[in-house]
Amino acid sequence: MTAPKIEIFNGSANLKAIDILGRAINEIGKYVPGARGRLNPMGADFINVLKQRTGLDNGMYDAERMMDLAFTREVFSPKTQKIILLDNLISQQGRNVKGMAGGRDDERQAAIISTDNLGPSQFYAVCLHEMGHMYGATARDNQITINNGRHCVDEECVMHVPGFNQRTKYKMENNSDMYCRPCQDGLRSL
Repeated sequence: MTAPKIEIFNGSANLKAIDILGRAINEIGKYVPGARGRLNPMGADFINVLKQRTGLDNGMYDAERMMDLAFTREVFSPKTQKIILLDNLISQQGRNVKGMAGGRDDERQAAIISTDNLGPSQFYAVCLHEMGHMYGATARDNQITINNGRHCVDEECVMHVPGFNQRTKYKMENNSDMYCRPCQDGLRSL
């Protein structure tokens, strides 16, 4: 079975963000056959509408509300995964977060990822982490629930919380697998 395509809604002015996200999609494609992305031409307009409706008094955006609104819009085809890129801070349950995956009926169909205050390596790790949620990386026995999401117990895995640490940085610099074997198996079981 091949993966649904990934629609990318780019609200980032960071020119490197799309390239880094493309690398992350290629990485997840090692485990999820057919994973590929395309920019949605209505992305910027769509994100502006989401921002207008989800802004908080502290300058952040409510990621949970943004996800709810995104799923009510016709622009979201049910047969695709979605990634919304933002340069702004996002909030989940009052906490500043770098990314959030969500969907309907416990299916991870979309991710919101912020480039705010992230270097290229950290942003890459956040992309891999959130796409791992979308594609079921932590659907195996190696999981714990943290911050309302399933995460890996292996500290060297990008699905651990936090997904970017000295161990994952080392793996990234040495082109090692970013997902542990059980998370790779979870991705392959899609």
